[in-house]
Amino acid sequence: MSTPGNDADRICDNIAEIITKRRAALGLTKHDVAKRAGVSAQVVYNVEKRLATPRLDIAVRICLGLGMCWGDLGAEAANGNGETAGKTAGHK
Repeated sequence: MSTPGNDADRICDNIAEIITKRRAALGLTKHDVAKRAGVSAQVVYNVEKRLATPRLDIAVRICLGLGMCWGDLGAEAANGNGETAGKTAGHK
């Protein structure tokens, strides 16, 4: 049976995976993403490895640093499909 806690863990796992795949698809290092996002490379590492769950503002910064729209990432993570991980965001 699905519970809110289990769903949240699954979504956070998916977010970490999507961010990692997107970064790799763009050929960026963790340091590159960190600089673009205005966070430390350690933060990016911790998010990708699921050592920490980022605050919403940090997650949004990382998304923008990867050229992704937060809404698309959230929907993709909730669905667990990884559909846009290698695509550029089409948001304005």
